[in-house]
Amino acid sequence: MKTDPTPAPSGSGKPSAPRLEVVISTLLRIGMGSSFVLIAAGTLRSFLAGDAGSTAEATRRLVSPGTGSPVAFHHLLGALAHGDGSAWVTAGLFLLIATPVLRVLVSALVFLRLRDRAYVLICAVVLALLILSFIVGKAG
Repeated sequence: MKTDPTPAPSGSGKPSAPRLEVVISTLLRIGMGSSFVLIAAGTLRSFLAGDAGSTAEATRRLVSPGTGSPVAFHHLLGALAHGDGSAWVTAGLFLLIATPVLRVLVSALVFLRLRDRAYVLICAVVLALLILSFIVGKAG
């Protein structure tokens, strides 16, 4: 197991620990910032279009089961293309959820490249637990 936090020698082709931290923090910043922009734009679009609780009927439609945001990917893409504000919010929430999952995946790939089996195993277990939680959450 490699635990040396010093940077890899230049030209070695292996990312260093500080470089990994920069990659991960950049990924998190981009993911969180993008999700914020999508959620804010979708919320603004919904309010401007009168779809987000501006009337009693709009509020009822918004909170009624089965009438919420599109959650199937192909429906989401179509709704995004038509400028549906709730679809933009849904896409932002998906991105918000996906960002930490991508962080674990990127970490696992970097540790695999570094041949650090212990951390690859840890990342794989965390990734499996995240996927399992999505499956269990979807089922119940």
